[in-house]
Amino acid sequence: MSDPALKLPAMIQKERVATVTSPASSSFAAQQDLKSAIATATKLGYYNVEIEGRLALGQLQLKTNPIAGRALLTTLVSETQDRGLALVSRHAKEALVSSSNVVADNHRSPR
Repeated sequence: MSDPALKLPAMIQKERVATVTSPASSSFAAQQDLKSAIATATKLGYYNVEIEGRLALGQLQLKTNPIAGRALLTTLVSETQDRGLALVSRHAKEALVSSSNVVADNHRSPR
């Protein structure tokens, strides 16, 4: 599969699956692969693929680097709302809300 229009979305989906099924130690490699896919998509002008990659990266970063993940997803929500891309915006918002709920639950748990 050498067509980037097919290869990049497949790469992003592969990393989404890998982050769910693989140990946390492989998240660095997944982040690097996602960053590579995002950079290639940006270079080729595949905006929809780029934002899907950024969404996947932000979701992964919420687990490994919550501050970076929240920043990326917050930017993505704003940008996609401005462009009328409601589905990606909603998915990014849901990821942010989900991460906020985890943090709130952690603060409420007895020590």
